[in-house]
Amino acid sequence: MAKLELKFRGKPAPQSSNSDLLDQFEEVQIYEVHSSTRSDVPEVPPITLSDEDLIQLRLSDETFWIGDKDTLEELFQPKLTRSGNQNELYLPDFLETESQDRNAVKRIGIKLFSIFKKKKTAVQLGMRELAERVENKQLSVPGIDFDQEGAGLLCHCESDFALSRKESRAIGKKALLFLHGTGSSTAGSFAELYGKGKNQAWETIFQSYGEGNVLAFQHRTLTKSPLDNVLELVKQLPSSIELDLITHSRGGLVVDVLASFSTDPIGFDEKEWVVLELADRKDLEVFHAILKVCADKHINVR
Repeated sequence: MAKLELKFRGKPAPQSSNSDLLDQFEEVQIYEVHSSTRSDVPEVPPITLSDEDLIQLRLSDETFWIGDKDTLEELFQPKLTRSGNQNELYLPDFLETESQDRNAVKRIGIKLFSIFKKKKTAVQLGMRELAERVENKQLSVPGIDFDQEGAGLLCHCESDFALSRKESRAIGKKALLFLHGTGSSTAGSFAELYGKGKNQAWETIFQSYGEGNVLAFQHRTLTKSPLDNVLELVKQLPSSIELDLITHSRGGLVVDVLASFSTDPIGFDEKEWVVLELADRKDLEVFHAILKVCADKHINVR
């Protein structure tokens, strides 16, 4: 397979002391990523990536992207060039994603670029198992072994923004639900709302809904689809609940599906169901499972 040579403007950054990749990999290079127009910032020495390297991009919205050489090439396919027997990529300082209105492109800054290499003593792991380990660590809740959880876990959000088991107290008929973004967690996406305490906005929110009625859904975003997340969420929500929602990034996709089943007893109109069935979607059974649970529970998204 062709090699990939990477270039960009940046500066070396301190290595993180607590890697998201657990103990299977070691961080060997980490750089701040700057705009290609920043003439005051030098280009890093060209980096040649191998098939064994794992790459992490830390993004400005406090989420991250993780993949190998091939998936990095797919992510930046339009910017790839070919030179001899290798591909070349000049890494930009942003990712382009579809905005929530679906008609515009949103740019998310790339803050850090990291390369990880597998330790010699590491057990051979596939990308999916590695992603699950990242999720288990990032989504951990005190007293809960997250590797035993499915697509997500509904929790109470306490006054100090700590998470606790849903079973620790009753949930009222009206609640606020936080839904975090890709490769993140409730704390990763929303902790700034709490800050270091004594944040008037957070105090007002918490007091308005009352103890037990501020919820957070810690959910897998690397190994599960938004449909899987919604199915797990509606299973764990109490019946006849009215929800207000605060979302970040991919959390909006989860809400799109949840709201569809909230506003319409069948989730989609007849034409939309026909399109889904004709597309022979492998996840069609998940749609039907969500439909069944929502029909019994009457969940209302306000």
